[in-house]
Amino acid sequence: MVEDNVHWYLMVVDIDDYAIYKLDTWDMKTFRQRRHSDMLKMASIFDRVLNQPHYEMKMKYFPKNLSSWEIKNGERIPNLWNSRNSATWVIQWLKMEDLFMSTVIGELHDETVRMKTAMKLIMHDMNKMKK
Repeated sequence: MVEDNVHWYLMVVDIDDYAIYKLDTWDMKTFRQRRHSDMLKMASIFDRVLNQPHYEMKMKYFPKNLSSWEIKNGERIPNLWNSRNSATWVIQWLKMEDLFMSTVIGELHDETVRMKTAMKLIMHDMNKMKK
């Protein structure tokens, strides 16, 4: 999720633990309630989507009522305030995919993540400019 101040953080729905995690490098008390509220709104939207007939048939065993799940903070995330690297942190966390752990590595190799991301975009089959 991205905020007006260009700060990025990641919301992870963990269906094994029935929990929603917030991975955030700027976890100030003044922003916590608003982010919590935004994440509940997003979970509520997920609930509505998953309750549509198309999804109910295909995903009948998928957990419901995400908006009632506990929202937890990720562990060992450095508090960097509103740094220019918040989006880079989110990109790094997204690499976890189905290997999600609430305890994350508190170190970012900023230039490496940026370079690898740029190369993936350039070399992707959907890139029409690729020759």
